[in-house]
Amino acid sequence: MAEFGSKERSEEPKNLEPDWSYNIGEAILDIDSVTLSSFEVGILILGEKNLYCLKDNCVTLKYAKRLEYKALCFQAYVIEPDGKLMVLVIADTSTLMIYEGTTLKWSAQLPLTPVTVTRAHFQHLDGAIVVLSEEGQLEACYLGSEPSLFIAPPLHRRGYDYVAAEDELMELRKLAKRNKTSGNQLSDVTMDAELIISVTVSGDLEPCPRGNQDDSKNDSEGRNLMCRVTIELSTYTTLRDVQVCVDVSKPFVAEKDNYVITNLCDRHILRTMIYATTDLPAMSSDVRITASYETADRGSLRVLQKMAQLPLKMMLRACPPENTSTFTATIKCNEPLVAFSQLFPEFTGEVQRQNWNALGLQHVQTGSVVSIISGTTSNRYRIQSNDGLSMAVVVQQLMNRLKDKATGNFTTTIAQNHIQLVQSQMEAHYRSRQKVDKIASEIGLLSTQLRNIEKRMLRTVRERNTRSLAATGLPFLLESTYHAIFALLDDLAIARTERERAGHGLRCVVRLLLLLLRLNVNDDKYAMLEAAIGFEPPQLRDELDWEEIVDVSLSTFLRSTSRKSTGHLDAKPTTLTKMTSTKEFTKLKKRLVHAVERLDSCREADMVEKEQLEATDRVS
Repeated sequence: MAEFGSKERSEEPKNLEPDWSYNIGEAILDIDSVTLSSFEVGILILGEKNLYCLKDNCVTLKYAKRLEYKALCFQAYVIEPDGKLMVLVIADTSTLMIYEGTTLKWSAQLPLTPVTVTRAHFQHLDGAIVVLSEEGQLEACYLGSEPSLFIAPPLHRRGYDYVAAEDELMELRKLAKRNKTSGNQLSDVTMDAELIISVTVSGDLEPCPRGNQDDSKNDSEGRNLMCRVTIELSTYTTLRDVQVCVDVSKPFVAEKDNYVITNLCDRHILRTMIYATTDLPAMSSDVRITASYETADRGSLRVLQKMAQLPLKMMLRACPPENTSTFTATIKCNEPLVAFSQLFPEFTGEVQRQNWNALGLQHVQTGSVVSIISGTTSNRYRIQSNDGLSMAVVVQQLMNRLKDKATGNFTTTIAQNHIQLVQSQMEAHYRSRQKVDKIASEIGLLSTQLRNIEKRMLRTVRERNTRSLAATGLPFLLESTYHAIFALLDDLAIARTERERAGHGLRCVVRLLLLLLRLNVNDDKYAMLEAAIGFEPPQLRDELDWEEIVDVSLSTFLRSTSRKSTGHLDAKPTTLTKMTSTKEFTKLKKRLVHAVERLDSCREADMVEKEQLEATDRVS
């Protein structure tokens, strides 16, 4: 048709006319043709509501099938040597319909919503159904079984013993419950074998294009570097709806932190980049990979986690240590100390140029310096800095590497400045919350005033008052209210940013406190305190935040660790209400101090009890 319209003008004009036409009365979605026999060709037409089959002369309608659903696409083919005409139709419910003529022979649910379908032949698989989704997902499906035509005969109700049936049902329920609690549950080893997660963090840092490339100084300091993370998933079975989440702590973010795999059969590799976005101090180097999936045979949901570590050079670099500091933490060891060249080999060259018993580490994002000094006469490490928020990641790295390199026991002392640091960050976070609430309340009042002004102006226009609208002063009041709201919206954005920074600082100092307490208390009590205060503050929530949840959690923790406790909580459940008064906030700070003191007292009591047991053993 296009070539017909592009002929030379010298030729005589001709009209393009169809050889035949047929009006089906609805819009056509797709057309296909098949060879029915050596002398007959069928034309298949998919309409919005019907499926038509016409002869090639378009005079005779072979058949028409009324569709009770919205069709997306179709494909027609002939089965040889029978010569049966089969039609594949995809419904908008992701359902595949297979028709032989006008009779539905098969239906199947597809894992995606296709936009096109075809039938393909592979080397060892004939008649595979290939579908393509709008997002570009391609899948080859096949019908692997014959439909079951067995129909269960009707039950004869005569002579049915309902009492025996009820007893049998109770026995079956008990048996199912016993199997579920014992042998039917997969062990951790089996779950790990079902899905194996391998995480590879590249030690070679790459330039980040999202940073400020104009600042060559920042590039040289490593502020605009990113790290490549490769996640390999492998399984021996078929897993459905596999979701993989990549979680890192601020200031780092993952380029893509969520992946969805509809069907995982063998091996799949995921890649993402991790880089810094803000100038907040690094809190942790952990990379948490969480994978959830559903087994194909049992349909049960399972969750696996895998931890990895970011390269330390993404967040720290070697620098000269500082002699003076405001915040100090001491870690004592009962064995000889490990040299810095063994603890931090990535900074070996820089360490050799510094003092042999001191190491300075500077945060790449903030520039804060943290110094680690090893004792010359005593087996202890002293971590010190003028910025308490920057000490968490250094203490975490030092403790992790000491556990790998040394076999002795480590202890520390919770000083008063650690508690004061946490309380100061609590106050900063609480003040930022109050500031956000105050600005939001003012915006709400101005919004109410704005609606009242608009109603008054509308009433004035409808009444057609003799005075002009400008004489009433309402336009001026309306404009001034608009300006006030816009100014408060800018202040609200700034206040929310301050609240986010205060929340990050609070999490840093809480993590530092928990890292130090981890050396002194047992696992059970530490897990209770970590669950009570060691979570990330909720962001941009007006009603409940970190303070309200910690207040209730610490109250429960203090009751459970009290000597008067009977082993179970008899108190009534506490209702979560918004903290509005300074008195309630002061009680929260006292509860935190009591919780830390109680853990230290429990540690001293455990040590006394252990010494008494050792003395008894020596006497015996």
